[in-house]
Amino acid sequence: MEKIDIKVENTEEHIPSSKTESQNIIITDPLTDRYNTFGFISWWKQDVIQEAKVLVVGAGALGNEVLKNLALMGVGHILVVDFDTIEDSNLSRSILFRASDNGAKKAEVAAQSIQEINPDVDIQWLHVDINHELGLGVYRRMDVVIGCLDNREARLTINKSCWRLNKPWIDGAIQELLGIARVFKPFAGACYECTLTDEDYRIMAVRMSCNRLAHQNVIEGKVPTTPTISSIIAAVETQEALKLLHGMEVQTGQALVFNGLMNDVYTMEYPEKEDCMSHEVWDEIVEVPEFTSEETTGSELLKKAHELLGKDAFVEIPAFATEAICDSCSIRLELNKPLHFVTFEDAHCSQCGELMKVITFDRLTENVHFLDLTLSKIGIPTLEILRAQTPSWDARFIELTGDSDKFWPKNNAGH
Repeated sequence: MEKIDIKVENTEEHIPSSKTESQNIIITDPLTDRYNTFGFISWWKQDVIQEAKVLVVGAGALGNEVLKNLALMGVGHILVVDFDTIEDSNLSRSILFRASDNGAKKAEVAAQSIQEINPDVDIQWLHVDINHELGLGVYRRMDVVIGCLDNREARLTINKSCWRLNKPWIDGAIQELLGIARVFKPFAGACYECTLTDEDYRIMAVRMSCNRLAHQNVIEGKVPTTPTISSIIAAVETQEALKLLHGMEVQTGQALVFNGLMNDVYTMEYPEKEDCMSHEVWDEIVEVPEFTSEETTGSELLKKAHELLGKDAFVEIPAFATEAICDSCSIRLELNKPLHFVTFEDAHCSQCGELMKVITFDRLTENVHFLDLTLSKIGIPTLEILRAQTPSWDARFIELTGDSDKFWPKNNAGH
């Protein structure tokens, strides 16, 4: 059935409020249009929702609810990222999982369930570590990022990434009957790192040894939650995303706090730190369509940096471990892998048991011996953006644009 257009000229440029104002309403047949009811909302633009790109980080209790809400609204393009697998204990709080999914990847199962809920949605998934394996070019292609996380490190990673690319992101946190939701937007108040205390930094440091090796035996406590608080906070997160997509006003740099014990809801504003390390915006991004993480070598990337900035330029990379050395036993252990794959336990000397010194590099220059390795083997993720810089601080940012089609159809790729 054809659309039934009921149009009333709107003489105002702003979005209609709850007061009676001129409106433009499009009503469709409820028998053939699943989004029919949304047409009665004066400011709702289904075409905006259908074209939107939303990154959801975390597919646990909060992530399940956020994904469900996005799918019901018909958000056109969703990427869900999680590095965890499903346990039976997830079933009491996760609507998208079933008992038969035990041991499966959360992101994959969540994406499959969302596709069943709404086949209109183009949903993709990644089973990766958000801290090391998600390229900045992915963030660059998003309209909104929604965090559904349970740890500070991942939140800090999202915060820095979104600031660098001037993208808004929404954070949610829950515990028992308590929850908070907050929107962070560059140049609009405090960011997530502005909210961190000395104790927060101390807790994050516990997971790392003195030479930045991960402790495998550090177990983060499971946060007890209820499905009700998950639904409430996820609903707020999704609603804030909806407002951002429509260009509506949102309260940034502050938290909406829900205390389910007392049925108390209030907001609190965070002070902005002038010297916050996350407040860095990257510009001058150079798209290189022929560069990919799997095929481009360090040598090719460095050559591009020299073309852009001159022969004294170098490229910053994630810490790359080449070897571990035991001074006591004169043992040298070849590593040649990203530092985040080298654990505290791995770096102990097999002979004396002492912790060895790990040799790392954090930049590509003509002097490093691993330039022939592909970028993925060096530890650079798909669709990453890398900083090329000179000693005088002149910088350009190089994107591995050849990876873009791995996330979105060709007609939807690019920035």
